[in-house]
This record gives sequence, structure tokens and C-alpha cells, in this order.
Amino acid sequence: PVADSDDSDDDDDDDYVDDMPAPPSNYLNKGPRGSVSAEAYGDYNKKSSSFTPPVYAKNKDTEQRLKVAISKSFLFSNLDDQGRELVIGAFRQHIKHLGDVVIRQGDDNAR
Repeated sequence: PVADSDDSDDDDDDDYVDDMPAPPSNYLNKGPRGSVSAEAYGDYNKKSSSFTPPVYAKNKDTEQRLKVAISKSFLFSNLDDQGRELVIGAFRQHIKHLGDVVIRQGDDNAR
């Protein structure tokens, strides 16, 4: 059976809405968007057994300050205790003075 041409005209009438309902009140008060991230799959996401993370000596006070600092960052929020210890061990202090260049745009290896 073939549809009448008049049937398609009737469908168009239902597509128009005179007044859109207001969005829910909590929709407008969501605040800023959190973060967006993606996970790499395949060969890019395989752990290398040959990688050894660097470890730089720190005193207990410095370790404690780093633990407090990373506990406030979403970047480190999903680390377990072992992961946090690895990250803290890999931090290295760089002492800079007023006027020292920290990052120069376009440098390959900014320090």
C-alpha cells in the first residue's frame, strides 16, 4: 500500500510547539561543569614493565605537605595509597627566584 500525500501533511502539524515548557529549576543552577576526560585504548593504554618511576629524597615534612596538596586536586583523587606514594616520590623540587623564567612558550622541554 502507498501512503496518501495527505497523511504526510498531518504529521507536520505535530512538529510545532506553541510554548516550550520551562526547564526544571535545578537545571539552571547546576554551577560550572566539572571535568571531562577520556581514556586511551589499545597499545596506548598498556603499562610498560620496563618503566621505573623516579624517586627523589624528601624529608617527612615535605612528604606530608605534598600529601595534603595532592589530596585537594581532582587529578590525583582516584589514586590508591601506593599510587600516591609513587607520585609523591617522583616530585622534584625546583627552587626559583623572583624574575626567573619558569616556562617559555614554544620551548620543547620547559622547566
